[in-house]
Amino acid sequence: MTIPNLKRIKIDTVQQFENWLQSASADLDHVMITTTAAPTSTTHVSSADIAEICTAHGWHGDRSYTLNGGLMGHVTKR
Repeated sequence: MTIPNLKRIKIDTVQQFENWLQSASADLDHVMITTTAAPTSTTHVSSADIAEICTAHGWHGDRSYTLNGGLMGHVTKR
């Protein structure tokens, strides 16, 4: 499986993701949101949280990928 080569936005909290979505550039329609993969980490944002926040801001989640370095990548699109 090939991981898409998209602009990556690293987030550490739900609030940080919401803030980014509110200020997201209109020319971006696909991005990969990266989060810490370990659910026990204080900087982990779950796939369910990503999907819920995307929906609330008119975006939607697509696929998630395990990335190198202990990160998860969540493809989101407008």
